[in-house]
Amino acid sequence: MKRSHIFYALLIVCIALVNLRVFAQATPTWDRARIYDHGQQSSVAIAPSSNYVVESHKSQNNNTMWYRTGRIIDHVTLGKAISWGDSHSTDTNGYWPTVTVTRDGYVIMVYSPSNQVVPQIIYWVGKINPAGPSDQSIQWLLKNQAFGYGFHASLSMNNNNQFAIAYECRNGCQPELDYRLGHLDNPAVGRYNIVWDTGSAAIPYDKGVNPHIAINDNGQVIEAHQTGANDKYLHYRRGTYTSSTINFQTSERYDNSATQPAVALSNSGRVFELHIQNNSVFARTGILNANDPGRVDWSNSMDLGTMRFNNYPAAATNNNQAIGTWTAGDSTFSDPGNLQYSLTPVQPQFLF
Repeated sequence: MKRSHIFYALLIVCIALVNLRVFAQATPTWDRARIYDHGQQSSVAIAPSSNYVVESHKSQNNNTMWYRTGRIIDHVTLGKAISWGDSHSTDTNGYWPTVTVTRDGYVIMVYSPSNQVVPQIIYWVGKINPAGPSDQSIQWLLKNQAFGYGFHASLSMNNNNQFAIAYECRNGCQPELDYRLGHLDNPAVGRYNIVWDTGSAAIPYDKGVNPHIAINDNGQVIEAHQTGANDKYLHYRRGTYTSSTINFQTSERYDNSATQPAVALSNSGRVFELHIQNNSVFARTGILNANDPGRVDWSNSMDLGTMRFNNYPAAATNNNQAIGTWTAGDSTFSDPGNLQYSLTPVQPQFLF
């Protein structure tokens, strides 16, 4: 190969690396927030290899849990948007409902019977059609399955039908965060129960509150949490997913003035993070550093909220779009009760 060819090849590689770095530090391009429902404690998931969205939340008026289904569409005036179906009641009381969905449309919902640590967390398993209409009622196939000791869970599913769950386990089990790995036994033959790949017991991995976890098809993991209920320090941990454990790297601080983080992770290693700061929801984008297995290169954060008094965001991605949901209030005199969402493309927008 001629020296000139080698030079130009190296130049192209350098430009790509520089622009990837610029992208990681650039302000993310989330859409303007839109109201889609009323409620609190939202969770959101997108079926792998699909544009189908499943969302869960608790009522703003009582403890009844609800869900909505929808589809990411190309809107004539809004660009990318979600065509939501109606809100459906589960006719069950609970706190912190969190959902994920397999590529075949099996929905897993986990919730806490109480707004504090409890002896048993509950999971349900249901079914939707990812190729079906936006508005669907989940066909619940299994209900009221108890496990664990804790509350306030976060679920994430990859395209291999493997999922991770992280949750708080405080008081009786010390101020720690736990995780489990699992899969559905064999839904094709009517076995909808969860098989815990990590064994019968949870695995403690850190201390803190408000954990949120995400996994991708490549076995990469990102987890974020607040170090304490009365502080504003956010930490993340990178990890590698195996069949029965997560090999976590050390905990790294990435924000000194925020609370309630949420994360989603694409197959390209892009991290979509939301958090609460000054009563508003903020977003940042990161990329898993290729040379340091414990590091994420973060962008600056941007304010997404069109309202204030926001809390508890959630995040998900299907590797084409990322979605964030959260609860927003009307005024200082009312509890937050509006559910909002925002979308952003996954593909990097290089800046030359």
